[in-house]
Amino acid sequence: MTITEVRVTNDLQIAKVYWTQLGREGHEQGERRRAQQALNQAKGRLRSLVGTKAGLRLTPQLEFVFDEVPGEAHEIEDILAIARKRDEELAKLVKPPSMRAKPIRTSIRKRMTTMISTMMTSKSKIGMMTKKPEHSGLLVIDKPQGVTSHDVVAAVRGALHMKRVGHAGTLDPMATGVLVVGFGNATRLLNYIVDHNKTYEATIRLGQRTTTDDAEGELLPAGERAVNFPSRQAVEQLITERFTGRIEQVPNVYSAIKVNGQRAYDLAREGKDVELKARPVTIEEFNVRQARYGYTHSDRAGTELAGAVVAERAEDGWIADTAPHEDMQPVMELDVTVTCSAGTYIRALARDLGEELGLGGHLTMLRRTRVADSQ
Repeated sequence: MTITEVRVTNDLQIAKVYWTQLGREGHEQGERRRAQQALNQAKGRLRSLVGTKAGLRLTPQLEFVFDEVPGEAHEIEDILAIARKRDEELAKLVKPPSMRAKPIRTSIRKRMTTMISTMMTSKSKIGMMTKKPEHSGLLVIDKPQGVTSHDVVAAVRGALHMKRVGHAGTLDPMATGVLVVGFGNATRLLNYIVDHNKTYEATIRLGQRTTTDDAEGELLPAGERAVNFPSRQAVEQLITERFTGRIEQVPNVYSAIKVNGQRAYDLAREGKDVELKARPVTIEEFNVRQARYGYTHSDRAGTELAGAVVAERAEDGWIADTAPHEDMQPVMELDVTVTCSAGTYIRALARDLGEELGLGGHLTMLRRTRVADSQ
């Protein structure tokens, strides 16, 4: 962007600032309109800076006008030549050399041209005047297992050298998949994105309970071990009756929900009693893709399923035989797809489904595949 001329009215009230953009793209209507809008928004700040830097007691109001004269020149030399020609024409109209003191309007015009040109070509001052970051946008990141959502945000901050970075919806360290990260002005969109529904793929293990309702927690005492497990058909019927549509859900105490200004998981780790209230959520889809039966270790969560058997018919249940080892127990696993409203905890779904079946349950795998239209 280049200032080609500044014309000040005789009463010094208005300064018309003529500007242009070099290059053919600078003369496109859309680009010209965006530049004009930015100049108008910065008008007050520019006027203040011009008055301060040029030492003017009376600073004219600024009016920005696109200069059509340079039109197809596209070169700074042409613009300067036009400006010099105009100065020469003005010089012929002034008094003879003996009395050619610089008129105040000419002095103001030159000082303002210099000051405005300097400021308009300074990136730092443009940034200060428009208050816009250099970059803005959204990233759809496939979060790996074992890192927190905050870790991902910190990595983006470091890569972009920006502080203004956030995400739309926390994923637990164990979970993988879609994490929408915004930076710059796009962070304003995150509050809208986080309120949209989401889709997950998960594996629910029935027959064991954990402190966190997922494989990251410690196994809880199960009492008498189950040996009779329901059929896939029976589980799907229960899901349809109790876990679809609008339901009430109590989040696990090891969650990021704040209680009196503190995260629930911090209070739980300190050994304090945490009581979270039930909240309404909507389950749009809760489909069982596969059901299988087998054995897993009884002393730690998250171990692989041994001797896995997939029922040939959906209506067939499973009666477990003697476990292959003393430290193993029978369990049932479900691969599911869940589409739900914001604020839904999939591990709480696993826990509650297990409780309804009288088996206990927790998540062993969670992957988010969609947030609104991002996947």
